[in-house]
Amino acid sequence: MTHLEQFLQQYANREHIVCGDLNGWHTTWGSVRNNDRGREIHDLAIKFDLISCNIGNEPTFETEINKHGQIRHSIVDLTLATPRTANNILDWKVNKEIIPSSDHHGIEFKIKSDNIRHNKKKSTSTYKYQTDKTNWDNFKTKLKENFDASNILGTDIDELDNNGLDNYINEMTNVILKTCDATLTLKKPHQKIPWWTQELTDLKKKVISLHHRLQDLKRSKKDITNILKELHDARAEYSNKIRTTSSDHFREFCSRQGRDDVWSVTNRLLKSSPQPQPPATLKTDNGTYTTSILDTAERLAAKFFPEDTAADDTLHHMHIRETVANNIVNNEPAIRNNEPQFTTQEVLDIIKNMSPKRAPGIDHLTADICKQSIECYAETITKRTAFHHGCPQ
Repeated sequence: MTHLEQFLQQYANREHIVCGDLNGWHTTWGSVRNNDRGREIHDLAIKFDLISCNIGNEPTFETEINKHGQIRHSIVDLTLATPRTANNILDWKVNKEIIPSSDHHGIEFKIKSDNIRHNKKKSTSTYKYQTDKTNWDNFKTKLKENFDASNILGTDIDELDNNGLDNYINEMTNVILKTCDATLTLKKPHQKIPWWTQELTDLKKKVISLHHRLQDLKRSKKDITNILKELHDARAEYSNKIRTTSSDHFREFCSRQGRDDVWSVTNRLLKSSPQPQPPATLKTDNGTYTTSILDTAERLAAKFFPEDTAADDTLHHMHIRETVANNIVNNEPAIRNNEPQFTTQEVLDIIKNMSPKRAPGIDHLTADICKQSIECYAETITKRTAFHHGCPQ
């Protein structure tokens, strides 16, 4: 309490949320009566203008006090906040399933933070969709509907200029993404505990199930002696298993490292490295340094992409340059090799050989999504062409 009071005194003009097992009873936060510790906390809250955010009278702490099955419960886990912050705390509740191995129950609440900027590291992953269990027939059906709604297939691609082609590609991509949003499952970022096992999951479920049974027996005023012992043993087994499993995993991780590697690996995981920055200066051939980023860029360009000179030209290069210059003057299209166009089947074969697990680009479209989209596009175009020429299809 002394340390908490010193902290609140030092930062009196800041916003605060104080959470923890403060071990005090007071009717302000739902206790049946007050005790000395509770009155001390209550006085401290009044002194520093803190508001209790606890809601209801659900116990936050429960434990058996003797072998006869008597249970002691109380509300000692508190959430105190300054007035402005307290107004932004929503959905405060006691969650008995968060920490099943503890006598203290978990506390959950949301903080409304619309006007608060968080310095959260943005994810750089381009994965957006989970395609492992996708119903591709449903995807194609929805994509055909979106094709028809957008009328994008009525565009003659051969008549488009560069800007028109870019717009067409963007429109096509948006149609596919709209279909993906409607039919595919979004990937949910999560951090999986590497040492977690199915056995731990089963033990956790067992503890939660026993806790629910205990509450049911208490409500029906039945004997809870046996269930208390069973719950106590299950909690102890669950806690010990977590401790031994995590320790064994870390021990095994360390044993895989070389003598000089283990601490470099763990320290690298813990340290916060600044983002790499491009060089602002560059040492030139005469020993001086560039004075700005623009100067550095110009020196690099001059070094690696020098201007063409007559001495560097070959007859082949001179012919290419003259041909391009004449085409520009005469406003003629650039010379193209008479290569055949890619067929739809060739494109499909290439995409089919690409792994759908490879990271997609900024459009989030993995290889399997592209393959299904092109197949749907080809099928739709074929049917439209056949119908246009009077085919019974």
